[in-house]
Amino acid sequence: MTSHRTLIGTSILLLAVVLCAANSLSDDDAAAQGAIAEVNGVRLYYEIVGNGPPLVLIHGWASNSLCWEDQIPAFQKEFRVLRYDRRGFGKSGGLPDITADPADLDALLEHVGIKSAIILGHSQGGYVALGFVQNYPQRVSSLILYGAAPPDGFGVSWSGSDAWPLAQLKDVARTKGVEAIWKMLANHPLLYGDQMSPEAQARVQKIRSMYSGADLLNDLPQSGQTARPTMARTVDISIPTLVITGENEMPYYRLVEDALAYAVPNASRVVIKNGGHRANASQPAAFNAAVLEFLNKRAKEAEPNAKPKPAPYISSAISRTIRERRLPRKSSGIF
Repeated sequence: MTSHRTLIGTSILLLAVVLCAANSLSDDDAAAQGAIAEVNGVRLYYEIVGNGPPLVLIHGWASNSLCWEDQIPAFQKEFRVLRYDRRGFGKSGGLPDITADPADLDALLEHVGIKSAIILGHSQGGYVALGFVQNYPQRVSSLILYGAAPPDGFGVSWSGSDAWPLAQLKDVARTKGVEAIWKMLANHPLLYGDQMSPEAQARVQKIRSMYSGADLLNDLPQSGQTARPTMARTVDISIPTLVITGENEMPYYRLVEDALAYAVPNASRVVIKNGGHRANASQPAAFNAAVLEFLNKRAKEAEPNAKPKPAPYISSAISRTIRERRLPRKSSGIF
């Protein structure tokens, strides 16, 4: 009888400890476990941590929200950080659709109650960020383009030694399997411009294992839900903008970022020393510092007594040239 009562008492005590531990989780801890939003006809996985002005992180091709692990600890101290898996990537549903991505993000922000946010997009995620600011300008307070893919109408073909082998990637994925594409890309500038820590390398392997390759295995039609971003409309971006490039970035993408920094009226420019296309993973401290310095400077300029910053001068002739050039509608390749 005594042992039976002891067993019951021990069980109650253990249950109380478990409940106490569960209740002790902070809002950030609970949010960091992730959630699913059913928006715009797709299930999107997302996480929100921190407090402060909203900051949205958009990953690139063949990636997912795990790529921002080294940014979260630094950013969540000052911002309410939302990272998510775009449709067709990571833990989100659906198939990749670059024209649906801006509409997805608009619906996701509505779902979590965010009216406007700082938008940071990497690589193909930078293309999404450009599409978002051009289709939903009222949703964006500041813009950060990091190794961004070229908007439509960029006008310079990706034909050099760093050209993106899309046709070969599709063939390899369809004949040898999705995992085989990484061996093919091992010597491409996309991958060899960064020296990563063992922890970062392990994260990369996990991200790769989650990539379905649906966009390579299938010729997927685009829904056309939103207009594609264009180079011509970059001159209309009036919000503070930061363009980030790794020092060892691919030559073509260095050209793209130079053009974006030139065309966007309020753009600032930062180059991350010893970083490549994935500088946020190989040089996280320098990357985080560059982003935070830009955002803190913008916050100070927005204070009531701050002296207005004069807008950079772009001649009407340059503006007209950017707008009126007859360039191909689609860029030569994005990822």
